[in-house]
Amino acid sequence: MLRYVTVLSWFLLLSSTVAICGCDGAQVSRPEETRSVHALSVLYGKYRGAHAGRAPRSRDDFLRFVVEHEKATLELFGITDANQLLNSPSGVGELVLVAGDEALADTDPIIAFEPQPIKGKRTVVRSYAGLETMEETAFQHEKPGK
Repeated sequence: MLRYVTVLSWFLLLSSTVAICGCDGAQVSRPEETRSVHALSVLYGKYRGAHAGRAPRSRDDFLRFVVEHEKATLELFGITDANQLLNSPSGVGELVLVAGDEALADTDPIIAFEPQPIKGKRTVVRSYAGLETMEETAFQHEKPGK
């Protein structure tokens, strides 16, 4: 009986570990996508830190800041061109960077998003390096600058 309980305990532990790790067959991001998204989040935060918490005035303003002040950070992430930061993870063009007077009051705001939904969903980048796929209706509710 003790052996049965031990085997059952190990089975439950292993199956819960697999479930928690997300090994459910879902598509996993490629390392370069994760690296680029993480770099975008870090550099966006550095921009805001250097500008009293304000968002960049424009896409070009942000990229200029990165090139002029954060080359070492780009190198750290293995990124050779600042424009790579805005490559869409799903490969549908360039991410839209949240810029200008658009509000960033949320505790983990959306800082970039795909220009168009794909099959009713849109990929967004959050300030804490989170890559998230949202239903389009949820995105429209949370969209920066709405």
